[in-house]
Amino acid sequence: MIAQTKKIIKRKRGVNKRFAFVFLILGVGLVIAFLVFSSVNIRRQRQQLNSQLEIADREVVELKKKNELLKEGISGLDNPTKIEEAARDRLIMKKPGEEVVVVIPPEEKPAPEPEKKLNWWQKIIKMIGL
Repeated sequence: MIAQTKKIIKRKRGVNKRFAFVFLILGVGLVIAFLVFSSVNIRRQRQQLNSQLEIADREVVELKKKNELLKEGISGLDNPTKIEEAARDRLIMKKPGEEVVVVIPPEEKPAPEPEKKLNWWQKIIKMIGL
């Protein structure tokens, strides 16, 4: 009887070891799956951030070019003749004794709308007078 109980205990220990091994394998598998999923998410976020960075870099280059053009425009306004030209063109200013002529473009008349082509059933309704 004691020998039989020892065999039963050994069997239970073997079964418990198998369950423990299976759970260990499942746990390791879950950890690996989590790490792979996290790696994929990090890579995707990195790609998005890199594309945003490229867009921001392009904007910076464009703004620097615009800044340079504006600086050139400002430096050009140090000259009194350029200031006078700008005042005459933009503010419609004049010197004493001069007359300013402003040309107003004619009003644009809306183009007549072309007649719509009627379907055969619309033509019939038009003939009937409805």
